[in-house]
Amino acid sequence: MKTFLYSLVLLLVQSNLVRPELDALEAVKSKLSNGDCTYFKFANIIESKIFGVMDTIHGSAYIAKDGRYKIEIGSDVFLYDGSLLYTYFLETNQLIIEKPDSGKLVSDEISFVIKLDEWYDSKANSKNSYALKKKEGVEGDIPDSLELITNITDSTIVEIRYIDINKDLNKVKFLKQNTDSGCSAKSFEPAFPDSVEKVKLY
Repeated sequence: MKTFLYSLVLLLVQSNLVRPELDALEAVKSKLSNGDCTYFKFANIIESKIFGVMDTIHGSAYIAKDGRYKIEIGSDVFLYDGSLLYTYFLETNQLIIEKPDSGKLVSDEISFVIKLDEWYDSKANSKNSYALKKKEGVEGDIPDSLELITNITDSTIVEIRYIDINKDLNKVKFLKQNTDSGCSAKSFEPAFPDSVEKVKLY
């Protein structure tokens, strides 16, 4: 679930989903794509029809215009320094290091982000709400639909909603968004515990 949440955050600056007639969403995308470095603070809330709110995971992200990023979701870290991809799991103290190729970044979840416009149809529900529906024939463990809600006043993302494989509602609420955060180079430098178990996949 965390990996998919990580992909949704990257969606905001890497997707070519928007069509010209989707004015509010176009404004959001333009604001995000023009920022040298974007900072997000968000919370993922999982809701069950039976149990109510079951879990809330907080996270943050720095995403540079040149493609580098650092995303923290709970205690896990996903970092791309422009050369290598690092995925750190605190619970196991394991660090997975990968080198991207031209066709694939981290995993199928990242391919999902890159191909969002290819795999989903989109339409406006209202001035600030957009429905994304998976196209017929598209395979893979991705949601059948997503809902994206924007703030039309300041052109920011308010929330992304989707149903996960357990039929629970996930709400990714964006608590803060700054497209001119002035990320330092150190933000994208790998800095993990010396005791970490490294797994190199290149």
